[in-house]
Amino acid sequence: MTERPEPYHHGNLKAALLDAAFKVIVKTGLSGVTLREIARQAGVSHNAPYRHFSSKEDLIAALATVSLQQLTEGVREAVGRETGAEERLVAAARAYLGFALDYPDRFNLTFHAAFEREQHAEYVKSYTVSLTLLSDLIRDCAGPGV
Repeated sequence: MTERPEPYHHGNLKAALLDAAFKVIVKTGLSGVTLREIARQAGVSHNAPYRHFSSKEDLIAALATVSLQQLTEGVREAVGRETGAEERLVAAARAYLGFALDYPDRFNLTFHAAFEREQHAEYVKSYTVSLTLLSDLIRDCAGPGV
């Protein structure tokens, strides 16, 4: 018996579509993602995804952005539990690796999916925030006596 997706009920359609897309990726990989399939998984009409994503590339960029934001937040939380510069950098590295091991599909989306990154402002913004966080941690370790 095939498992039927829960139908979407009024709320945040974009979040429901992204959630459905992540589920499809876990099952089939990125190659199985189509706007029609995520609509089916979310229990909405096949045209509904076009309200938020003009193409599969827009969807992939949104998925990569969400994944990068989750990774960055995990790094921030890990770093926030430490006080010394070296310990903070080690915590960041562990959080980064932990994310890659726990969510390999999201990690691959973030850094290896084929889409024109510079064409997606939210991805660029999230990438810049993440890169700045890591750069600051490295710079803090480059000070005298470290």
